[in-house]
Amino acid sequence: IISEIGWPKRTVLGDTATDAAFLVLQHCGNAFVMEKYVPIMQQAADSNELSKSSLALYIDRIKMFKGQKQIYGSQMVYNDSLKKLELYPVENLEVIDSLRKSAGLKPLGEYLKSFGIEKPN
Repeated sequence: IISEIGWPKRTVLGDTATDAAFLVLQHCGNAFVMEKYVPIMQQAADSNELSKSSLALYIDRIKMFKGQKQIYGSQMVYNDSLKKLELYPVENLEVIDSLRKSAGLKPLGEYLKSFGIEKPN
């Protein structure tokens, strides 16, 4: 549907439709399929039809699926040997809070604390 008619606009269909489309794509589990929609979702975020925070989560999830470091620090993984959640590797911890702020996300330390995880140095 998104390929044919575009992103379900928040201003037309409401938050429920926009959030549903995001969640279906976010959890499809296929980086190739997910990447196809990044330009559409970027355009939607630029025009406030999708939250910038949702786009950030989406981009991080794609990077994680591809074995790349994430940008915004939104993705966690479970460490089986330590039996705990950990932050999936991040590209640049020095600027992450600035990037998170620009995407409408709270500081990384605060986010991680909600999961019982300490911010890496």
